[in-house]
Amino acid sequence: MIITEKTQSFHNLYHIFAVLGMEILLVILWLSAMGVVAAKRASFKYTVTIDECYNDGTLVSSNFCTVSKRELAKRAAILTSIGLYGLVATACLCALEL
Repeated sequence: MIITEKTQSFHNLYHIFAVLGMEILLVILWLSAMGVVAAKRASFKYTVTIDECYNDGTLVSSNFCTVSKRELAKRAAILTSIGLYGLVATACLCALEL
């Protein structure tokens, strides 16, 4: 989009409906991302006590933690308070941009 708008030799490729279509697609993706982040943050509602964490030495997802106290539900992911605040900040920035 930017190249067709700003470069003189590409002005013949610029089409207003293509630009509007791309903008609409990006707005839909942005709104869905905002909803997904807010829903993910809302899913972390139980407190968890972690005993110890260790690294198995692999490159991807190498940290594993032992959970001693888990209330009511089993979860695939556990976030620290910094991670929870990061999700809140992301959702707030999306809403602010709205």
